[in-house]
Amino acid sequence: SGVGALAVNGGVRSEDNEQFGRFTTWQLGASWTVSEATRLRAAAGRGLKEPTFYEAFATGFVTGNPELQPERSTSWEVGVEQSLVGDRVALQATWFDQRLRDLIQYTGTPPVNGDPNYFNIAGARSRGLEFTAEARIIEPLRLSAEWSWFDTEVEDAGFDDGPTANFVEGEALLRRPDQQLRVALDWVGKGPVSGSISALRVGERTDRNFTAWPVEAVTLSAYTLVDASLEARVLTARAGRPGFTLFLRGENLFDADYVEVFGFQTPGRGVYVGGRVQIGR
Repeated sequence: SGVGALAVNGGVRSEDNEQFGRFTTWQLGASWTVSEATRLRAAAGRGLKEPTFYEAFATGFVTGNPELQPERSTSWEVGVEQSLVGDRVALQATWFDQRLRDLIQYTGTPPVNGDPNYFNIAGARSRGLEFTAEARIIEPLRLSAEWSWFDTEVEDAGFDDGPTANFVEGEALLRRPDQQLRVALDWVGKGPVSGSISALRVGERTDRNFTAWPVEAVTLSAYTLVDASLEARVLTARAGRPGFTLFLRGENLFDADYVEVFGFQTPGRGVYVGGRVQIGR
């Protein structure tokens, strides 16, 4: 709903689970149009993630915990949107903050012999800044950039102990880069041909080498991926006649050698050719 320059939206959801009990999640957002070129916005909410069946009921070498509660998250964000040069340039900036509680954690040595291997115990926070810019100075070219800065911290390590644990109090969460940047150039004309080229830069991340004993702390190197795509509409769909579009897509064009999880290799350069059929209008 909105009143003048102010718009507000929200929602509440209550779940009654025979295993986990009753939980309520909610979301609230608002935006205020300061002028034709400027808009302020804010949002907050609470989310839940229920335990998996395995975490709650596993048997055998691992014992599940039927008393587990859902993981909880509380988050909020504030942002501003600004248009310039007659709406040909759009800027957005957002600050976000998230708290994670009752994270489900595995332990190979339960506090009491025979106890489950999963408990609600760990906690963390995540906050950061996201900035996006889009410029349409020369039609049909569109230049866009997205930059993110992340700051994560383990606030309760739970069962973990030592500098190589999964959760180390005061340190960052695993596999979360401090910074990430994506730049793209799109050709979005009204003609039959369109295309894009983009570059993604992901900063260093901490991880663990679980193949070693004791487990070792490792640093995943920063990497850059360059992708490109091209589409050509060969046949326009009309009444009684389907349309057909050819596409060519290249991923990781410079064959960057990188990993997202230590020990698991990622695909190298890939080139894909295909077609898409459109039926009806």
